[in-house]
This record gives sequence, C-alpha cells and structure tokens, in this order.
Amino acid sequence: ALAYVFAEYCTQIMPLPGLPGPLAGLSFHIAYIGDITPFKDFGVKGLATAVILLLTAVNYLGVRFGGVVQNIFSVAKMAAMVGLRFPTHSSRTRKNRLAPNGAVTVCSNPRPGVLGSAVQAGPARSSLNSTV
Repeated sequence: ALAYVFAEYCTQIMPLPGLPGPLAGLSFHIAYIGDITPFKDFGVKGLATAVILLLTAVNYLGVRFGGVVQNIFSVAKMAAMVGLRFPTHSSRTRKNRLAPNGAVTVCSNPRPGVLGSAVQAGPARSSLNSTV
C-alpha cells in the first residue's frame, strides 16, 4: 500500500506513462465486486511494482546492504530538510541587508510564503514550560 501511495505522489512531480486509451479503458464486471479495470493508471501500478521488487531485492541481499541503503536514504532526507530550512536562498534574492532595527534580513520579498513565514517566525513557545 505504501508503494502505491509513493507512486501516486510521484505523479505530482513527473507524469508517469500510461497505456493507450482502448487498453487502459478495458474493464470487466465481477458479480458482487463490481467493475475491474486492471490497466487503468498503469504507470502508477508499474512504479509501485518496481519499488516493491527493488525493496525485495535489497532485503534479499542482506542486513548490511539494507543498512547501507537506509543510511543513504536518511542522508537524502536530512539534506532535503536542510534545503527546506533555507527556501529563500536563491539566485533571485538580493544580498543580505541590515534592517533599521539591526536585524539581518535574508529576503527582500514581502510575501515569503507559508514556509518562509514559519522559518522567519522562529520556534513556537510551549505553554507547558511557562510560568504564570
């Protein structure tokens, strides 16, 4: 199920190939179950199958190789998180300037977006640690 969800989200990044119209629209009916369309979203199903086969091969090759694969994916995830931490650093931004109050502004864009606003706002305060 997770491989299928992964493949579904991949369609947001890149279009996956499909089968031609008549073959993709092929369906048959099974009583008490409904219509079955086995070739609909063939690209998504193919990618999900490929992911399952790849992870099966990694599992078959052993624990050490699986650990190496897990380390590679962990580093990739951390790099993506670091990349999300600095979304305003691009070729379009102007160089850093000092604001009138002495604070450093990283981006001169007045509408940095939701992620930029969250990063600029800083960490949230916890009400559990505050005193009354």
